[in-house]
Amino acid sequence: MQLKVGKTYSRRERGDALGGSIQSYLPTKSGRVLCGCFKPTPRYNPHAPEKITTGGVGDNARWIAKHKIPIPVFVFRADCAWEYMGEYRCTGMTRNPVVLRREMKKNPARGHIAGVLYFERVGD
Repeated sequence: MQLKVGKTYSRRERGDALGGSIQSYLPTKSGRVLCGCFKPTPRYNPHAPEKITTGGVGDNARWIAKHKIPIPVFVFRADCAWEYMGEYRCTGMTRNPVVLRREMKKNPARGHIAGVLYFERVGD
């Protein structure tokens, strides 16, 4: 399936096209992150897909921050509707306590923030 920017897909359709978990925000296969699935809600990631806050920094977050390989990115629009935003590359990750406290203060409903991932769009 050829993904089209601006079109919405269900998680199942995304999973069928790219593989990986249909639950994870950074689905993987064989240790490689396949795409990003982010909720741009005021509580979780109001600045998605460019800035993603995470409650834990697992292997998938560390992998994408280290390898900086462009991945397809989807943002949640409604139940069963994840809009394809295009290809994005992670430009970095921070676990700096000053930054994390600032992010938690800006968004106390988010709860604990263990890391922030930064992305930029690549290509058309």
